[in-house]
Amino acid sequence: MDAHDAGRRLVSALAVLILAAGCAGSASLTPIPTSTPAPTPSASQPAALRCAETPNAPASATVQWNLPVVGSPTIKAGQAVAFIADAGTPTVTEWGTNGAAVAGPCIDKELRTTPETVVVTFYQPGDYLIGCRKVADMKTVVHVQ
Repeated sequence: MDAHDAGRRLVSALAVLILAAGCAGSASLTPIPTSTPAPTPSASQPAALRCAETPNAPASATVQWNLPVVGSPTIKAGQAVAFIADAGTPTVTEWGTNGAAVAGPCIDKELRTTPETVVVTFYQPGDYLIGCRKVADMKTVVHVQ
């Protein structure tokens, strides 16, 4: 094997490592504009995700995403919740305990038209505090078993 072949193999190995690290180490999604449909996670993705927008998923529960917020659902891992806004342009954002969006939220979507619905599938058990970045009183907890 000459130096050129060794260099190509090294570049290929590094590319595989970078892709593997990016897939395993990232638990967040970049928000997708409302005009572009979000991809439905494949069977291999849910293990790495906490939650994600899944517009084609059937909702197991709904939250009326207005003031006052109505709904604090308990669902099973892998089920979806529909957040339904009838007025304004709120966000549906994963919050931390300090009253601000978590770093790398699994959902952070602005609803730009009303009425509008965003469907979010929750893959990992736990309590997810969901709030609006624009209205501090808009928040709920989704309990995932």
